Amino acid sequence: MNIQVTTYINNEKLLFEKNEGDFLEEEKFYQIIYKDKHSELCDIKIDKSGEKVLIKKGGSNLNIGKEITSSQYMTDYGPIDLQTQLLSVEIKEKSKFIQFEMLYRIIFSKVDNQLNKLKILIRR
Repeated sequence: MNIQVTTYINNEKLLFEKNEGDFLEEEKFYQIIYKDKHSELCDIKIDKSGEKVLIKKGGSNLNIGKEITSSQYMTDYGPIDLQTQLLSVEIKEKSKFIQFEMLYRIIFSKVDNQLNKLKILIRR
Protein backbone atom coordinates (compact mmCIF):
# COMPACT_ATOMS: atom_id res chain seq x y z
CA MET A 1 0.00 0.00 0.00
CA ASN A 2 1.29 3.47 -0.88
CA ILE A 3 2.03 5.72 2.13
CA GLN A 4 3.10 9.36 1.72
CA VAL A 5 4.54 11.10 4.77
CA THR A 6 5.11 14.86 4.97
CA THR A 7 6.75 16.45 8.01
CA TYR A 8 6.48 20.17 8.83
CA ILE A 9 8.42 21.93 11.58
CA ASN A 10 7.21 25.39 12.60
CA ASN A 11 5.02 25.46 9.45
CA GLU A 12 7.99 24.81 7.13
CA LYS A 13 7.91 21.65 5.02
CA LEU A 14 10.96 19.66 6.05
CA LEU A 15 10.56 16.17 4.60
CA PHE A 16 8.44 14.30 2.07
CA GLU A 17 8.67 10.54 1.56
CA LYS A 18 6.78 7.93 -0.42
CA ASN A 19 6.90 4.46 1.07
CA GLU A 20 5.26 1.09 0.74
CA GLY A 21 3.75 -0.28 3.91
CA ASP A 22 0.70 -1.56 5.73
CA PHE A 23 -2.36 0.15 7.15
CA LEU A 24 -4.56 -1.53 9.75
CA GLU A 25 -7.76 -0.31 11.31
CA GLU A 26 -8.50 -1.79 14.71
CA GLU A 27 -11.40 -1.09 17.05
CA LYS A 28 -9.65 1.67 19.03
CA PHE A 29 -6.78 2.81 16.79
CA TYR A 30 -5.31 3.05 13.32
CA GLN A 31 -1.86 1.56 12.70
CA ILE A 32 0.55 2.54 9.92
CA ILE A 33 3.71 0.48 9.39
CA TYR A 34 6.40 1.23 6.80
CA LYS A 35 10.15 1.45 6.29
CA ASP A 36 11.53 4.95 5.79
CA LYS A 37 14.22 5.99 3.31
CA HIS A 38 16.90 4.74 5.74
CA SER A 39 15.17 1.32 5.95
CA GLU A 40 14.16 2.00 9.56
CA LEU A 41 10.86 0.47 10.59
CA CYS A 42 8.24 3.09 11.49
CA ASP A 43 5.12 2.08 13.39
CA ILE A 44 2.53 4.79 14.06
CA LYS A 45 -0.57 4.15 16.16
CA ILE A 46 -3.26 6.83 16.13
CA ASP A 47 -5.97 6.56 18.78
CA LYS A 48 -9.41 6.93 17.18
CA SER A 49 -10.50 9.23 20.01
CA GLY A 50 -7.74 11.70 19.00
CA GLU A 51 -6.26 11.59 22.50
CA LYS A 52 -2.87 10.07 21.72
CA VAL A 53 -0.38 9.05 19.04
CA LEU A 54 2.50 6.60 19.46
CA ILE A 55 5.40 6.79 17.01
CA LYS A 56 7.94 3.96 17.09
CA LYS A 57 10.95 4.47 14.88
CA GLY A 58 14.10 2.42 15.11
CA GLY A 59 14.55 1.80 18.82
CA SER A 60 12.67 4.89 19.99
CA ASN A 61 9.10 5.45 21.16
CA LEU A 62 7.59 8.92 21.03
CA ASN A 63 4.37 9.05 23.08
CA ILE A 64 2.27 12.10 22.27
CA GLY A 65 -0.86 12.84 24.28
CA LYS A 66 -3.23 15.74 24.95
CA GLU A 67 -1.51 16.22 28.30
CA ILE A 68 2.23 17.00 28.26
CA THR A 69 4.00 13.64 28.05
CA SER A 70 7.68 12.76 28.54
CA SER A 71 9.56 10.37 26.24
CA GLN A 72 13.16 9.44 25.64
CA TYR A 73 13.96 9.63 21.92
CA MET A 74 17.04 8.25 20.21
CA THR A 75 18.90 10.63 17.87
CA ASP A 76 22.12 10.28 15.91
CA TYR A 77 23.82 11.95 18.89
CA GLY A 78 22.31 9.70 21.54
CA PRO A 79 19.09 9.66 23.59
CA ILE A 80 17.35 12.90 24.55
CA ASP A 81 14.43 13.48 26.90
CA LEU A 82 11.52 15.22 25.22
CA GLN A 83 8.20 16.52 26.39
CA THR A 84 5.41 16.47 23.83
CA GLN A 85 1.81 17.63 23.63
CA LEU A 86 -0.75 16.62 21.03
CA LEU A 87 -2.71 19.63 19.82
CA SER A 88 -4.96 17.99 17.24
CA VAL A 89 -5.58 14.93 15.08
CA GLU A 90 -7.61 15.17 11.88
CA ILE A 91 -8.73 12.14 9.90
CA LYS A 92 -10.15 12.62 6.41
CA GLU A 93 -11.45 9.80 4.24
CA LYS A 94 -12.46 9.87 0.59
CA SER A 95 -13.03 6.79 -1.59
CA LYS A 96 -9.65 4.98 -1.75
CA PHE A 97 -7.72 7.53 0.34
CA ILE A 98 -7.37 8.27 4.04
CA GLN A 99 -5.32 11.19 5.40
CA PHE A 100 -4.10 11.76 8.93
CA GLU A 101 -2.85 15.15 10.08
CA MET A 102 -1.32 15.35 13.54
CA LEU A 103 -0.27 18.65 15.09
CA TYR A 104 1.94 18.48 18.18
CA ARG A 105 4.51 20.45 20.15
CA ILE A 106 7.92 19.25 21.20
CA ILE A 107 9.00 21.07 24.36
CA PHE A 108 12.75 21.28 24.87
CA SER A 109 12.67 23.75 27.79
CA LYS A 110 10.41 26.42 29.31
CA VAL A 111 11.43 28.84 26.55
CA ASP A 112 12.24 26.52 23.64
CA ASN A 113 9.68 24.44 21.75
CA GLN A 114 8.73 23.64 18.19
CA LEU A 115 5.47 23.01 16.39
CA ASN A 116 5.42 19.79 14.36
CA LYS A 117 2.85 18.63 11.84
CA LEU A 118 2.85 15.12 10.43
CA LYS A 119 0.65 14.43 7.40
CA ILE A 120 0.17 10.86 6.24
CA LEU A 121 -1.74 10.07 3.05
CA ILE A 122 -2.59 6.44 2.38
CA ARG A 123 -3.96 4.97 -0.80
CA ARG A 124 -5.86 1.83 0.13
